[in-house]
Amino acid sequence: MRDFIVGDDWRVAAGVVMAIIATRLFAHHGVNAWWFFPLAALGLLALSLSRAAGDAEDFLTVRGCPRERHPVRATSSAHAAGA
Repeated sequence: MRDFIVGDDWRVAAGVVMAIIATRLFAHHGVNAWWFFPLAALGLLALSLSRAAGDAEDFLTVRGCPRERHPVRATSSAHAAGA
Protein backbone atom coordinates (compact mmCIF):
# COMPACT_ATOMS: atom_id res chain seq x y z
CA MET A 1 0.00 0.00 0.00
CA ARG A 2 1.25 3.46 -0.84
CA ASP A 3 1.88 6.03 1.84
CA PHE A 4 -0.50 8.95 1.63
CA ILE A 5 1.15 12.16 0.51
CA VAL A 6 -0.90 15.33 0.14
CA GLY A 7 -1.21 16.02 -3.57
CA ASP A 8 -0.17 12.56 -4.77
CA ASP A 9 -3.20 12.21 -7.08
CA TRP A 10 -2.55 14.06 -10.34
CA ARG A 11 -6.24 13.79 -11.27
CA VAL A 12 -7.28 15.86 -8.26
CA ALA A 13 -4.58 18.44 -9.02
CA ALA A 14 -5.74 18.65 -12.64
CA GLY A 15 -9.35 18.98 -11.47
CA VAL A 16 -8.43 21.87 -9.16
CA VAL A 17 -6.63 23.66 -11.99
CA MET A 18 -9.61 23.14 -14.28
CA ALA A 19 -12.01 24.41 -11.58
CA ILE A 20 -9.92 27.55 -11.09
CA ILE A 21 -9.87 28.19 -14.85
CA ALA A 22 -13.62 27.56 -15.14
CA THR A 23 -14.36 29.89 -12.22
CA ARG A 24 -12.21 32.59 -13.83
CA LEU A 25 -13.99 32.16 -17.17
CA PHE A 26 -17.42 32.33 -15.53
CA ALA A 27 -16.45 35.51 -13.69
CA HIS A 28 -14.97 37.03 -16.86
CA HIS A 29 -18.29 36.51 -18.65
CA GLY A 30 -20.26 38.15 -15.85
CA VAL A 31 -21.55 35.01 -14.12
CA ASN A 32 -21.71 35.21 -10.33
CA ALA A 33 -19.60 32.05 -9.90
CA TRP A 34 -18.49 32.19 -6.26
CA TRP A 35 -20.27 28.86 -5.67
CA PHE A 36 -18.54 26.92 -8.44
CA PHE A 37 -15.11 26.31 -6.93
CA PRO A 38 -16.32 25.03 -3.52
CA LEU A 39 -18.75 22.70 -5.31
CA ALA A 40 -15.98 21.44 -7.60
CA ALA A 41 -13.66 20.92 -4.61
CA LEU A 42 -16.30 18.85 -2.80
CA GLY A 43 -16.84 16.76 -5.91
CA LEU A 44 -13.11 16.17 -6.32
CA LEU A 45 -12.83 15.21 -2.65
CA ALA A 46 -15.66 12.70 -3.02
CA LEU A 47 -14.03 11.13 -6.10
CA SER A 48 -10.66 10.97 -4.39
CA LEU A 49 -12.11 9.34 -1.26
CA SER A 50 -14.10 6.79 -3.25
CA ARG A 51 -10.98 5.87 -5.20
CA ALA A 52 -8.97 5.56 -1.96
CA ALA A 53 -11.67 3.41 -0.36
CA GLY A 54 -11.55 1.08 -3.36
CA ASP A 55 -7.77 0.84 -3.03
CA ALA A 56 -8.14 -0.05 0.66
CA GLU A 57 -10.60 -2.84 -0.15
CA ASP A 58 -8.25 -4.20 -2.81
CA PHE A 59 -5.38 -4.06 -0.30
CA LEU A 60 -7.29 -6.19 2.20
CA THR A 61 -8.20 -8.71 -0.47
CA VAL A 62 -4.64 -8.96 -1.77
CA ARG A 63 -3.31 -9.45 1.75
CA GLY A 64 -5.49 -12.56 2.08
CA CYS A 65 -8.09 -11.23 4.50
CA PRO A 66 -10.83 -13.91 4.51
CA ARG A 67 -14.29 -12.81 3.41
CA GLU A 68 -15.82 -13.34 6.86
CA ARG A 69 -13.15 -11.13 8.49
CA HIS A 70 -13.26 -8.40 5.84
CA PRO A 71 -14.70 -5.30 7.60
CA VAL A 72 -17.00 -4.33 4.75
CA ARG A 73 -17.90 -7.67 3.23
CA ALA A 74 -18.59 -9.40 6.55
CA THR A 75 -21.45 -7.01 7.33
CA SER A 76 -22.97 -7.24 3.88
CA SER A 77 -22.68 -11.06 3.93
CA ALA A 78 -24.47 -11.23 7.29
CA HIS A 79 -27.28 -9.02 6.01
CA ALA A 80 -27.56 -11.08 2.83
CA ALA A 81 -27.85 -14.31 4.83
CA GLY A 82 -30.61 -12.82 7.00
CA ALA A 83 -28.59 -12.94 10.21
